[in-house]
Amino acid sequence: MDIEPTAALFEAINRGSLGGAREAVNRGADLSGHNVLGQTPLDMSIDLNRNDITFFLLSMRSLEGSGDETTTAVASSGIDMAGGSGHMRVGGKASRAEKVIDSRYDASGGRPQPSVGFLGFGGS
Repeated sequence: MDIEPTAALFEAINRGSLGGAREAVNRGADLSGHNVLGQTPLDMSIDLNRNDITFFLLSMRSLEGSGDETTTAVASSGIDMAGGSGHMRVGGKASRAEKVIDSRYDASGGRPQPSVGFLGFGGS
């Protein structure tokens, strides 16, 4: 039976057939397509606990796209990732956030206070 590749992918996931899933993807199945329940192939394989197919679909996810895409982080972060190549150029200035000490905890930094007794590490 020769059915459309995306429908064949959903059928292979339903049957638990890794070979059928690979064949459907090789024929051009849409990995971001949806079935009647609104699930993607990855969602369906996770839902049906088809771990081998789930790992296969996850590995295919990185191969999607044209490679001409540019991903850029928020400008204030100083991180720029060009061309989706996986190489990052980190820039900007480092800064320390102001240290906020919760009022429930000791703000002395852990210094012993012998005058308070046993919990102060040794009173007299």
